[in-house]
This record gives sequence, C-alpha cells and structure tokens, in this order.
Amino acid sequence: MTPQDQGRPATRLAEVAGLDCCVISPDTGLYRSFVELGDEIEQQQPIGQGHYPDDLGKRPLVTRAPHSGFLLCKRPTGRVSRGDNIAISGQNLDLGGRGLR
Repeated sequence: MTPQDQGRPATRLAEVAGLDCCVISPDTGLYRSFVELGDEIEQQQPIGQGHYPDDLGKRPLVTRAPHSGFLLCKRPTGRVSRGDNIAISGQNLDLGGRGLR
C-alpha cells in the first residue's frame, strides 16, 4: 500500500545542502510562519515574520527563504529567542534513477 493509497502525499527523499539552509531568529520576540511544511519555496521568498512586543517601536522583521526548495522544518507560532532555529529549507534529492542501496 502506497502513501497515496492512504490519502497522503508521495514519499520523497530530501537533503539539506548546508547550514545556510537554516533560518535563525535574529532577536527575541514572537514568530509567525507564512508557509506550511512541504510548501514549495523560492529563494528570498518571505516565509515568516518576527514581532517584538517588548519594543513597540521596532518594526516586524520578515524572514526569507535562504534557498529554493521546500519548507522541511518550521517553528510553530509563538515565542522565540535570539539564535533559535525557525525554519529549514530542503531540496529534493535526485538519485538519478539509481535507487537506494
């Protein structure tokens, strides 16, 4: 039985090209994502926004996708601290028809 037979998306292999695929919170505040897990994303696309209720004069900061691919991991809406990982972009892994060993 395939995932599609169960009403789920097809399985795909993914990779994270490097540490620069991780989006890190630049400051402490509240984070809200604009995209859902698995959504296709383009490099520099807005993927979320940080809000700073402790500093009402500070404008919200839009976070952007570091690479094209898809959203592999995201932080749920809520409080973040400076340095927290808030998103990871993934790329489809192409095995060139070799399959897994």
